[in-house]
Amino acid sequence: MGGSQPEEMYGLATRKNMFLDRPTSHGGWPEGEYDPPVNDRIYNYLHSMGLIQETRLRSLIRAIIARAL
Repeated sequence: MGGSQPEEMYGLATRKNMFLDRPTSHGGWPEGEYDPPVNDRIYNYLHSMGLIQETRLRSLIRAIIARAL
């Protein structure tokens, strides 16, 4: 059961659990496909606002591995 704090109620947002890792049906417009694709644009926007946490986790894992070597 979740508490009153958001971190107690929700997991961290990632590309996968936000369903941004799946292909989309956007595009096919007269001027061609979007570049970058729509799901990448959404991911980049959320990441720039600090709402996606993947980069921090990857950085932490890299730091731990670097210390172990």
